[in-house]
Amino acid sequence: MSTNHKVVFIVTIMLVLLSISTTLNVALNLRDFAITNTIEKSNSIAQAVRDGLTIQMINGSLENRDLFLENMIKHQNVKNLRVLRTQSVQEQFPKKDCELNFTQNEKKVLETQKSQTEIKEFLSGFAMNIAIPYIATKDSNPNCLSCHNNAKEGDILGVISMDIDMDSIKNETFIIITKIVFITLFFLILAIFITRYFIKPYTRLFEDLELGINKAYKGDF
Repeated sequence: MSTNHKVVFIVTIMLVLLSISTTLNVALNLRDFAITNTIEKSNSIAQAVRDGLTIQMINGSLENRDLFLENMIKHQNVKNLRVLRTQSVQEQFPKKDCELNFTQNEKKVLETQKSQTEIKEFLSGFAMNIAIPYIATKDSNPNCLSCHNNAKEGDILGVISMDIDMDSIKNETFIIITKIVFITLFFLILAIFITRYFIKPYTRLFEDLELGINKAYKGDF
């Protein structure tokens, strides 16, 4: 392999490694951004659900609860939305069709009193399940403890669980990564040609010099 080819080969390997690491870094950052953005969106939806149900409870119009949740699912790009009561709330305010079957992710919320996330796969794609605790606090308006008199400060009154569609985010991320790959390949090929163009005269000079020294060593001046 000639000196020119060796130099171009080394430069190409370095540029390829740099391109791959840059693309992977961008992909991971986009993934983290998408997850963070989805969690923030779900927190906003959960707060809207909590406030909406609280207002319905105060106004005595909880019979519209299902319609309210259906509209939230329709307008917020949510696959599923569940509001689950804990046993203490069910005992204080009995509800015939109350659902007490918590998933593993929702059970973790009850155990840790913190929001939990889980990736769920469907036949049509995948979504992120986010379960958020509905915690009793006296600082809320209205005061949770004024109605839930059998609860203490910091008790979990329920869990708001939803599946946020991630297909659109995945498609957008794929498009961005594809563009980055094509742009990187273009500049990679351009850099290789420029390198060959500028390096070739110098490598040829050294090759001629090496050839001349070898001939001189053998007595051919």
